[in-house]
Amino acid sequence: MSTRTAVITVNYFSAPLIHEMEARLGQAPDTRIIVVDNSGEFSARNADTLIVRPGRNVGFGAACNAGVRATDADIVVFLNPDAVIEAEDLVELVRCGHVDAGEIWGPAILSRRGTVATLRRPGRLFLSFRRDVIAPSRDAPTEVLYISGACMVVGRASFLGYGGFDENIFMYGEDLSLCLTAARHGARMHIFGSIVIDHSGGRSSSSFEARWKRFFRSCRGHYTALRSHGWGPLRAALDSVHLASGRRI
Repeated sequence: MSTRTAVITVNYFSAPLIHEMEARLGQAPDTRIIVVDNSGEFSARNADTLIVRPGRNVGFGAACNAGVRATDADIVVFLNPDAVIEAEDLVELVRCGHVDAGEIWGPAILSRRGTVATLRRPGRLFLSFRRDVIAPSRDAPTEVLYISGACMVVGRASFLGYGGFDENIFMYGEDLSLCLTAARHGARMHIFGSIVIDHSGGRSSSSFEARWKRFFRSCRGHYTALRSHGWGPLRAALDSVHLASGRRI
């Protein structure tokens, strides 16, 4: 089946959220949902949903790469199960970008504080990045350093040309790594502020243990990403802790 857009999401015991996604996006024109089933228990509600089964939990980036290999769509949308976007906004978001330029783009993603954050360079206190709250224009694209993998749109050919997500990263940091690679190829990253989606994390586990597990995984993922882009060990370690912390420094 040839489609213009493939929405790729990764299941890890997230079936209820993905079923909601199927209900919202199942009627979007020229679009197919691809679920990469890392936990092995997913069953689709929509007959057209394609399920890719790696056979084990291969991590986020490797799962997304498997989803891309399973489609011939022109455009791929990487969408977290708990990122909420409506069908009409998805169609508009796909229309906004410039596929031929190799661009990577996304919507304005709201945090639990109701703000939109991005990274800028250089950072403060000898760090490579700083995290700023921004107000993306609703009338023109806002150029940014990177697009969050929670909702990221890119041409399939460009994504493969950039080497896809780094499969040495199990989770966290693969989106930044991809965008740094794309920038080296001359591509730009844009947020379209006219499209706002919720990814507040309100339905994710917030236990102390879960938060610390996410923090350490994020440190490890960002460290791997930065080392692959030439950061030295100390610089990569400091920057990865900063990025994983989410602090506005």
